Parts: sequence; C-alpha cells; structure tokens
Amino acid sequence: MGEKLRKGFVGVFALLLLSVSLLGACTKEKIVEVPVEKVVEKEVIKEVPVEKVVEKEVIKEAPAEQVLKIGIEYDLTGPVGPVGVRYKPGQDDYLRWLNEEKGGINGIKVEMVWFDAGMESERILSGFDDVVDAGVLVYTTRTSLGNKVVNAKVEAAKMPVIAGPTTVECVTSPYYYALYVPYPANSTAFIDWIVEEWDKWDERNPRLAFVNQDVFWPRMMTIPQVYDYAKSVDVDIVAEVYTPANPVDTKPQLLAAQNAGADFIMLGGHTTLASAALKDAKRLGMWDKVRWAVAVPCSLADTAEMIGDELVEGVIWGYARSMRGDGSPLTLECEDLHEKYHGTREVPADWYIDGVIFTKMQVEVLRKALEKVPYEELTRE
Repeated sequence: MGEKLRKGFVGVFALLLLSVSLLGACTKEKIVEVPVEKVVEKEVIKEVPVEKVVEKEVIKEAPAEQVLKIGIEYDLTGPVGPVGVRYKPGQDDYLRWLNEEKGGINGIKVEMVWFDAGMESERILSGFDDVVDAGVLVYTTRTSLGNKVVNAKVEAAKMPVIAGPTTVECVTSPYYYALYVPYPANSTAFIDWIVEEWDKWDERNPRLAFVNQDVFWPRMMTIPQVYDYAKSVDVDIVAEVYTPANPVDTKPQLLAAQNAGADFIMLGGHTTLASAALKDAKRLGMWDKVRWAVAVPCSLADTAEMIGDELVEGVIWGYARSMRGDGSPLTLECEDLHEKYHGTREVPADWYIDGVIFTKMQVEVLRKALEKVPYEELTRE
C-alpha cells in the first residue's frame, strides 16, 4: 500500500510538473535538475530519480526611452530673481508643447535639467556639475557670472553653451554662442548718441556718469576701452558708482552722479535697478534734469509695468523692444502657447518670450546635430 501511494504521488507530481512546464513555456525558461531521492523497500536500497523543477524567469528589458537633455542656470532667487521667475514659464510651456504636441524632436522627448543659481558662484559650480552628470547635451547661462565661473568646466566637459549674456568667454571660447551684443557696446552706443545730442560744445564737453548695479556684468560696461572711446570723442566720464546688488535705495549713488556734474546717466543692471533708480530720481527732483539711458537687459515694458509709463518716457533703452502685442509671428506663437496652458493670451512679461527663444535655440542645436549624427552616437562634441 505504501509503495502504491508513493508511486501514485510520484505520478501526480510529475504530471503537475509537466502541466506547469507547458503552461509557463510561453513566458518563462525552465531549467530542470534531476537530483536523487533514496527510497527503502524491503531493506533493499534503491535510487529512484525524482524530478525537481527550478524556474528561471527570463526578463526581457524594454528599450530605454530615448531622451535629449538640455540644461539651464536659472536665478529664481537673489538679485535677479524677478527676471528668472518671469523667464522660466516660457521655457516650461514651450518644452511641454514640444513634447506633447510634436513628440519632441524626431520622436525623441526633450527633458530640461535646471537649477536655481541665485547669482552665487558656488551654487553655479555645483549646479553645472549636476547638469553634466545628468547627461545634458547643451547648456544655457543666464548671467555673466554664470559664464565666468563655469568657463573652465565648460572647456573640460566640451559643453556647448548658449549664452544669455555676451561676455569675453563668448569671444575666447569655442563653446559659447552669444545671443546679445557685448555689454560694452551699450556704453559706446550711448556715447555716440550723446555726441549727436550735445549742443553745448562751444562751452564744454558733455559729462557722463555710470550708475551700475553691483552684480558681475555691469562692470564690463566700463572697461578701459570704454573710457578710451569716450575720451576719443570728447565725452567726459565723471563718475562710476555702484548700487547694492538688491537696489532698494539708489539715492546715494544718484546724488553722487549729480554732484559730479553729470549731464547724462547710464543705468547698468537689471529691471530692478531701472525701476528703483528712475523712481528715486523723480523723488530727488533730478529725473528731468539729466538724460537717462538704460542698458541691456533691462526691459522697457517690464519697467513701465513696475513704475508707470511716465517715468520711462524719454529714456534711451538698450533693450527697448516690447515684443508683447507687436503682432510678430513669434509673439503670436507665444500668445497661443500662453493661452493653451494658462487660459489667456496676455503674456505676462517679455521674459516669458525670452524663455521661449532660448529654448527654441537649444532645441534647434539638437535638431541640427541629429541631422548629422544618429541618436545613439550623439555626444556634446
């Protein structure tokens, strides 16, 4: 009886194993090991083979999703935070539209890797390291400080950089591609305008003062070549003063320029400087006593929204274009984009459009690269 039960058990077990084996064959690979079980029958030791099934699951990995990564240094906090928070939504919306509506670039999704630099060198350096580690193929800087502090790392990583600000790195490095004119050109263009406007040459030379925000890039507006150029056309630079990085009160610097006898004052900084200085000039009674110029990247439209149209009227703007509402194809595209994701065609700031522009440039760099190199072989080089 015991022998029959054992044989019946072995038979049923073998049948179950066969059924499992056939059922799993569609999805799993089976590896069968045949160990030996010892059975004692009538004191005669016999070796009876018993099947033991060991299952090994075969995992077929799905192909990794193809993705193209772009990197960007934002400044959502710090002295230029008011610019960054207006800029980023344009980039976000354009990338969302590109991926959702166009499937990315040739069916390859585009991912943005970003960090908040806050206009601090250490944060910029560590953020750039994260961007490189993430496999970013093209990078965008948004500040002159950002250009300067990562220059050596850019060279080492062979990272293509679309530079928001135009600094010396855009001239000396093969990896930087500039969007704007160099900052000293703001100064020389205003000096040329002074020469044309000045009508008291028979009395004296015109006097120019620079009131700059104490961040990195405005110092390039007063490099020695600018002083040399002004001297060559008989324009006297009588003051170069700096407001705090966060220019809440600019009256001490404006008074210094006034006391130096300035006929013309050029403001070098961001929209935060232009709005604060022009308001303070009005309070000091000097707004209409001198002629004003504001350098790139201050936005006329954004400054007017902050302090009113009256205080920007008659000011010379290096960044005067207000793209919002101008009816150009790019502006209409941005209005469509903003309406799609925010329910209104009213684009909140020129910087929103800038965000779209920079993203388009990064995407175009990748698109051109893919025309020459397949995705699998695409590198920063």
